[in-house]
Amino acid sequence: PDLSVKLGTQNAFNNCHDKESALWAATKMEEWYGKQPVGHQIFASAVHAMRKQLPAAFDLSQPLIADSEQPAIVRATLLGLSGQSAHPGVMAALREAVKDEDPMVRVSALLAMESMEPLSRVQLAFPLLEDDARVVRMHAARLLAAIPAGDLPARQKSLLDAGIQEYVDAQLFNAERPESQVNLGGIYADLGRIDEANSAYQKALQLQPKFAPAYINQSQLLNRQNRLDEAISLLEKGIGQVPDNAALHHALGLALVRKKDVKRALGHLSRAAEIEPDVARYSYVYAIGLQSTGDISGAILELEQTHGRHPGDTDVLLALVTINRDAGNNSSALRYLRKLKKMYPENAGLLQMEQQLTR
Repeated sequence: PDLSVKLGTQNAFNNCHDKESALWAATKMEEWYGKQPVGHQIFASAVHAMRKQLPAAFDLSQPLIADSEQPAIVRATLLGLSGQSAHPGVMAALREAVKDEDPMVRVSALLAMESMEPLSRVQLAFPLLEDDARVVRMHAARLLAAIPAGDLPARQKSLLDAGIQEYVDAQLFNAERPESQVNLGGIYADLGRIDEANSAYQKALQLQPKFAPAYINQSQLLNRQNRLDEAISLLEKGIGQVPDNAALHHALGLALVRKKDVKRALGHLSRAAEIEPDVARYSYVYAIGLQSTGDISGAILELEQTHGRHPGDTDVLLALVTINRDAGNNSSALRYLRKLKKMYPENAGLLQMEQQLTR
């Protein structure tokens, strides 16, 4: 119950005493034991910090990730969440994780690499194309599928081709599921097999017309083909099927920005942020949209509220610095900049910006 008070997690006590609060339960526990009992699971605070992108999240998580005595599911979860962190220690953690004994941990390391630049992905993921675990080989192949294979040595190209085929075969085995069709569409798109990608997305929607990822992924593919109007129509169709899906509203908002229909775009970006306030990216993009229309106070308010929910999100903090600076609010810009500096004390760009603001 003490973790329910601190983090908002559930507990068995209140599952029975559902008319009472978590604070009541925690107080009762302390009365019975003379202190707040400590459980065997010590990872809740780290997972919470990573999900909320708190400033100390990775520092809290790194010892657990490195501790082979911790459950693999915990270490894998923390590793997967580390992909959204800009902490300089993430790369070292991933280098160790790709050599971990547990395949679940190795897979999560691969998932965390999705946002990394291609060279780092190649260096870390290529050896896993020869992994003993099929699931690891498949995830490595999926991660590397978009890397141009033209300059690869023959053996590496052969390994990559084999891994990609293994991945495709696994999706075809479950081809009656919309998730598998979307997975096929994604890898076909990365391989440049555009017609097959579109067919897979269409098949996913035939199987499940309310499956939002199929609308989003196919719209992205249509946009890459300069078929923006078709992409917008597809996303509108998706919202007709699933009106309260934040990801669909966000995707449609971005498509409308590209169409230069800013008024409609802001409506959908705002709706995405409203539906899922815990996704910092939705609120951040909406705030940048407000800034682009000249609504500086609205943008700052949205960013401040988002910062309150996600104090460690660097994009939000940097936007608060630059928008306040450009609006002449130097004291506010400095306040947010110093929060960033605490997270990245050796960043030369932040130091230079601080010197400019103080002058």
